[in-house]
Amino acid sequence: MKRSVENGPHDRAGTARLRFAGIVVAVALCSALGTALFVQVSRHAGGNHVAEAPRSAEPSLPQRTAPDPPSEAPQQSAPEQEAPTEPEPTPTGEPPAAPTPQRTRPTGVIDDCRGEPLSEPASLLLACGDAGRGLQNLTWTDWGGDTATARGTVWEKICVPDCADGGRAVSPATVTVSEPVGGRYTVMVVSAPRSPVEPVAPYELDEQGPVDGG
Repeated sequence: MKRSVENGPHDRAGTARLRFAGIVVAVALCSALGTALFVQVSRHAGGNHVAEAPRSAEPSLPQRTAPDPPSEAPQQSAPEQEAPTEPEPTPTGEPPAAPTPQRTRPTGVIDDCRGEPLSEPASLLLACGDAGRGLQNLTWTDWGGDTATARGTVWEKICVPDCADGGRAVSPATVTVSEPVGGRYTVMVVSAPRSPVEPVAPYELDEQGPVDGG
C-alpha cells in the first residue's frame, strides 16, 4: 500500500510526457499532411494550364468586295440669271411730262369708176357712163387734209352736131375735193371757166366713181 502511494507522482509525469509526445506527433502529421495537400493542389492547378499548340495557318480566301456604285455625274446648275434692274426714277419736284401725241395726217382717197381707191390721182374719168369727160395732168396740194386742191386740165366731148361727129375740148381746170368720210373724199367741184360745156361742175364721189351732181 505504501508502494503504490510512492509511485503515484511518477505515473502522472509519465502520462504527461506521453500526452505531450502524442500532441507533437499529431501536429507534425497535420503539418506534413497540409504540406503534401498544398503541393498536390499546386501541381494539379499547374498541370491543367497547358499551352495550346499553334494552329496551322489556313489559306485565307480573298474576300469579294461589292463594286462601288457608279458615281453620279455632277449636275450642272443652270446659271443664275440676274433680274433686270429697273432704273430708279430721279426724284423731281415736277411730275413727268406726258408724251406729246403726234398727229397723223389722214391719207384721203378717191374711188374711180372701177371702185379702185386712188391717192393723189394724176388723171380721173368723170363720166363713168359714156366716158365723155375726164381730168388729166393733175397736181395736188394739201392732200390728206379736210380739203385738197389740184390744178390741171379737163377734157370733154363736144356733141355738135352730134357726139359721134363732134370734137373734143380741153380747158384749164381747178379741182377741189372735200368732206372726207372714213379716209375717202365724198365731194368734188371742177371749175373750168373756158369750158364750152360746163364751166363749173359739182360731183359726188361714190364708191363706184364720180357722180354728176348738177
